[in-house]
Amino acid sequence: MIQETAAQRVTRIFATQREAFRAAPHSSLAERKARLRALRTQLQRYQDVIVAAMSADFGHSCHIEVLRPKSSGTVSLRSRNPLDAPVIDTRFFEQREDIDLLVRAAKIQARILESEPFARFGPQLINPVDWNNDHQIEQDIRNRADTQYHPVGTCKMGPDSDPLAVVDARLRVRGIEGLRIADASIMPTITGGNTNAPTIMIGEKAADMLKEDARRQ
Repeated sequence: MIQETAAQRVTRIFATQREAFRAAPHSSLAERKARLRALRTQLQRYQDVIVAAMSADFGHSCHIEVLRPKSSGTVSLRSRNPLDAPVIDTRFFEQREDIDLLVRAAKIQARILESEPFARFGPQLINPVDWNNDHQIEQDIRNRADTQYHPVGTCKMGPDSDPLAVVDARLRVRGIEGLRIADASIMPTITGGNTNAPTIMIGEKAADMLKEDARRQ
């Protein structure tokens, strides 16, 4: 929530340059690199606009999220070529509970940001909605929802009885000798917070396991 004219200007710029900020899932490695170069160019070109917008007046922002979503996506192979980008389907809001939770949270967020302590700043929403219209709120969320870039669980840890478990309790990939996985992909479910520290812990634990197994040999 920043000065309206500046905010609208930045929003318009990013909206018109949307494709430069997206890497198509079917693109080749060369195409993805080209898109990254385009992204860098766009960021440099509009950096002065963004800085000017944010410094034009005082502002504040707030976002909401589903820490433990019921919906889950998929990652699958596109082809036998290991250089081909995988097929990623986030399946946002596949479960109704997730969108219902965000609608309720958005209303709470609105009450906070429209409360008296914030009123003196005269905030104006970049994307205004009618807070009494659940359908409008839901559509706004569906139109603008994004990921926090903390994907997990594509190689989950689990017991032998779990057909979807990729690694065992010692991070060993089932069916492939000498291979372990030590990152956020082994989490059976996402943590209720940033995945950085838990992922570091997984790496530290993996190092301990490797040393333990080496001593036994």
